[in-house]
Amino acid sequence: INRTWKIFIMFFITYVYFMYWVGFNENSRFNLTKSIVDENKLEIDDYVHNTGDRAFINGHFYTDKAPGSSLFAIPSYFLWKFIYNFFPDNFKQKYAPTNDFLIDKVSNTYILIEKNPGFFILIAMIVVTAFTSSLFGALLVVLIYKFSYQFIRLENYRILIALIAGFGTGIFTYSLTFLGITISTFMVFFSFYLIYKFVYDFNYSKNYYPSIAGILLSLAVSTEYLAGIFIPFFIIWLFFKKRWGLKTFMAGLVIGILPLLAYNYSILKNPLESTRKYLDPSIYPNYLLGNLGFIYPPRIFVMLKLLFDPYRGLFYYSSVLLLSLIGILFFIRKFKIESAIIIASLLLLTLILSMRYDWWGGAVFGSRFLLLITPFLLIPLITLLRFAEKNKFLLLIILFFSIDSTFINFLGLQNVETIILADDRID
Repeated sequence: INRTWKIFIMFFITYVYFMYWVGFNENSRFNLTKSIVDENKLEIDDYVHNTGDRAFINGHFYTDKAPGSSLFAIPSYFLWKFIYNFFPDNFKQKYAPTNDFLIDKVSNTYILIEKNPGFFILIAMIVVTAFTSSLFGALLVVLIYKFSYQFIRLENYRILIALIAGFGTGIFTYSLTFLGITISTFMVFFSFYLIYKFVYDFNYSKNYYPSIAGILLSLAVSTEYLAGIFIPFFIIWLFFKKRWGLKTFMAGLVIGILPLLAYNYSILKNPLESTRKYLDPSIYPNYLLGNLGFIYPPRIFVMLKLLFDPYRGLFYYSSVLLLSLIGILFFIRKFKIESAIIIASLLLLTLILSMRYDWWGGAVFGSRFLLLITPFLLIPLITLLRFAEKNKFLLLIILFFSIDSTFINFLGLQNVETIILADDRID
């Protein structure tokens, strides 16, 4: 087995081993998967009791999440359901769910979480997470490892970057649970990788790369809406570097977004609307309804918290990425547009998040939405590693921050809790 496969297998097994399931967010996504496979419909009415993350539209309940993660989970859930059909009836009866619930009250609504959902659902939760978040998380680490070859050839340093990415950043944290962010981040960074290869690798066999990049970026948006911030930057990149690839990239964007548009239209009769706009009023306060959660002007203080604060700060949870801010000074010398994309994406993403009510990202470890920018921040770190070949002190600094980042991210394996305080915490 070559090294690429070894890296993939190691991280995939690790992520599956440490897998966990928190609650509302995963349940909301999983409800849609079950509803599509089991009932051939998009409404989650029969499962909605287990989540507060939901929308209410024309008398029916829907997930308030982007549908991509639920759709990617369909093959693994369908296959497990098919296999389970061959299990003996006495086994199914013995390990059937029990009517025993944990009761949580949100506003005036009771949420019922099954204490024992039964063998079928428990294994389905594992299978679905493994073949969505864990799978794409491991693939993302491999992609970062492959991309590092463009900037550094020393194999030990490339392996170090893979280890930093896979253990010392949010890739580790969010590959362990059924969310959409790992899938979306992989799609965004794969799109970036293909455009980079198209721009700098003068090989006409790669002329189809922009169209695939466009499809991937649209699929990323269908999984996490915030991935859309990269669309204008990638368009500008192609416009200045290889303008003739822009048409196929735009065509790919249109093709890739069609499933999301069809999903929105089937529910809302408007392809450009989102279920996120119609949060369940029995759970959410009036000021959050109809605005997608964006209720504040941009707040510099929250932007700084998202980057540096111990509560959810990106550079606190992954301190090794602080060195990327130094590496960008060297990276920008040769890759001006690419450096501008990295810096602008980071600033725009934190600015948009600072406008959200739930800027912290819910009951997760760290700020999950900033995972979208994490692979890009690793690129300047790769550049900085080139200087570590001749400067062992610099290498020691990188190793120190890498160990610190890994330690902090492994702390996320503790039971996840979130305490939402009064709004004056962030003003």
